[in-house]
Amino acid sequence: MDEDPLEPLNRVFVGMNEAVAIWVAGPLSAGWRFLVPQVARDALVRAADNIEFPRRGVNHLLQGRPEKAGIEGQRFLINSTLGVLGLFDASTKRGLQPADTDTGETFARWGWQPSAYMTLPTGMPGTVRDVAGGLVDTVLDPAFYFFPALPIKGAIVGSERLPSYTRFIATSADPYARMRLIWTVSRTVLDTPPPVTPDDSAETQTLENATMTLQDPWFPYAAQRRRVGIDQTGRKLPYDIWMQEAPAPLVFVLPGLGGHRRSTSVVALAEMLFIGGYSVATISSAMNFEFMRNAATVTVPGFAPADARDVHAALTAVWRDLARTYKNRFTKRMLVGMSMGGTHAMYMAATEGNEERIDFEAYVAINPPVQLRYAAEQLDAFFNTPLRFPEEERDERVLHALKKGLPLAAGDALNDISFSQDEARFLIGLSYRLALHDAIWVSQGLHDSGVLKTPREPLQQWAAGQEILDYSMMEYAFAFLLPYFASHDEQITTEEQLFARADLRSVAGALRTNPKAGVVCNANDFLLSPEDLTWLREVFSEGRLTVHPDGGHLGNLHKTGVQESIRAMLAHLAARGRDYP
Repeated sequence: MDEDPLEPLNRVFVGMNEAVAIWVAGPLSAGWRFLVPQVARDALVRAADNIEFPRRGVNHLLQGRPEKAGIEGQRFLINSTLGVLGLFDASTKRGLQPADTDTGETFARWGWQPSAYMTLPTGMPGTVRDVAGGLVDTVLDPAFYFFPALPIKGAIVGSERLPSYTRFIATSADPYARMRLIWTVSRTVLDTPPPVTPDDSAETQTLENATMTLQDPWFPYAAQRRRVGIDQTGRKLPYDIWMQEAPAPLVFVLPGLGGHRRSTSVVALAEMLFIGGYSVATISSAMNFEFMRNAATVTVPGFAPADARDVHAALTAVWRDLARTYKNRFTKRMLVGMSMGGTHAMYMAATEGNEERIDFEAYVAINPPVQLRYAAEQLDAFFNTPLRFPEEERDERVLHALKKGLPLAAGDALNDISFSQDEARFLIGLSYRLALHDAIWVSQGLHDSGVLKTPREPLQQWAAGQEILDYSMMEYAFAFLLPYFASHDEQITTEEQLFARADLRSVAGALRTNPKAGVVCNANDFLLSPEDLTWLREVFSEGRLTVHPDGGHLGNLHKTGVQESIRAMLAHLAARGRDYP
């Protein structure tokens, strides 16, 4: 990624824009979406898009693509007439597919790239090239000449995008850096890549997890946002709770590595459980910035037993807060963890009986890694997949993979996008590397262990971020985890001891004899070795283990059968659990 020479100024403007989005535009947008039905808002967005025909048509001509300009002209005429001023998309039904473009892309095709990242007050992210192109696009927009049509059109379109943007802000440790990466990749103009043969590997199946969607788009807003004091830290941890109207079992949901309680996959799982009759509470992952800043007692996260203790203490505090607030509204309390959250759930199941922490009537782990060293080595290898590409093709192939993966980052369906196994491996490895980057940044901001050499300034983070991004999972274990725990735990002096303690096999006896602990996993999960699957079958008796034949790592959570198996596992494990008075 190129340097960011305007970063200090950009960060100031981004901070201003985020404040406006959250405190001003957010409430206004929410009121608009509440008052105007979705079908009407969609029609208005289509009409606003139809008005922008000149931008697309002119730029296709300037890019030397008259056939696309002709298609845009036909779409405009059909949608303006048969589509009633663009309120309906009559042209797509006739086989005329949209082809968006703008002046920024025209400049890129004329040779203006790369371009420095740039953000303006009350403006979208962009680059110097995009800002210059945006001025031309404004002149090409007919609404510009009929005040106040332009700001009204911007408000209509922006209100539909704003919920995703504010959720992005809330769930990102550094929204600026993440948005810069997404925008820079999305605005890179590349030649059309060669077609990819559809791949049904475990890795490509895993990418489907990013498309797990909500049945009710208003479900996230039905959550009650609460905060609870954590005795161990003296700070307050935010959590979300969805309450059933009548007394019901309560399920706590733990995200995977670095996951936020409001991320789409976590909220979608919460919705699935809520539809099944459960009240649901969510907290962020032990390696998420929100948890690290408010509830962690260790300054270096990633060592599963220690993280599980902190998570268990936080869940205890949340339960006590809920029990005081909603008396007699919970009949059972249960725990569901995804990926690393599932590993933490199993450590909690293995350490029941601590008077300071609550127990659960059911502990369900979804795709939990067993050997964290094996999982870390797999993810490091995935991130390094491009090293296998010919050097002269490497950069372009990486950019093509990133551009294809952008819809997944936005939660869009895969549709007709095909990924090769290598592309899927790289995207998976990158997502975990970015999560690790955020954890290191937050950790070293709270307590500098002296490992990092680049200064970290609030408004100048690019260089330090690049140093952190170079750390692999295994390098993090050796450079951060091992020195920290060797100085805090007398039983850990070597890497073998560190990894042995962070291995679920170390608590096999307790898991084998706990009838309330169960696992739902996939046979082709690349974070499980063949011996891990054998171990799971030996430890978890019949009824406590469900193995689906495919889905990779969390890639089949959107499937009805998998969701039913999770609910069935919860019901089976909790069947003999005591009810709460």
